[in-house]
Amino acid sequence: NRNGGQVTLLDCDSYSVISNNGNYHPAIPPSKGYVAPEVLKNKRVTADLAETQDCFALAVGLFQIFNYGISPFSGKINKGWLEAGDDDARVGAGYYPYGLHPNPAINPLPQSVHDSLPVSLRQMFDRAFREGKGRPTAREWEDILRGLREKAKYVTCKEYPNDPEHIHFAGLPCCRCERDKRIGETKKVGGASPQ
Repeated sequence: NRNGGQVTLLDCDSYSVISNNGNYHPAIPPSKGYVAPEVLKNKRVTADLAETQDCFALAVGLFQIFNYGISPFSGKINKGWLEAGDDDARVGAGYYPYGLHPNPAINPLPQSVHDSLPVSLRQMFDRAFREGKGRPTAREWEDILRGLREKAKYVTCKEYPNDPEHIHFAGLPCCRCERDKRIGETKKVGGASPQ
């Protein structure tokens, strides 16, 4: 809900469940692009990988919410690096171009606004997609997002003060304006159409 800032996750059929008695109920296979590298390596979700898989999928969804649907593993692979045709192959190769210390094998999509997000949020995404161990839990995401809401100042865009899509973090560019500008620049130079 763009007016109230509420986010609801609807597609949760790939979540595993551990019941109160400790029984593990595996999820259906995770959707492409939401599969953790450990699960890709193992070729299936097991009880010991269920939580890490759920944390990975949650982080992918949050990244897409903050970055207009862009996958955290999308981008243009640089010459000389191993090709990876889809998000799962890129996850397996560790091709995450949006980090504070991005993987040199791949460049971010030009319309991405990852660099317009607060550093604390970007650090969480780095933990989720670069480090592997210590992936943020749902509780940690709740804490960081609540903290951003309570401590970070939201401001209205000077260009579009009445448009809720143009509310952004103080001291950082308006994500919507940045995205629109970057899409326009990509079209001017004849780049690929944005995803």
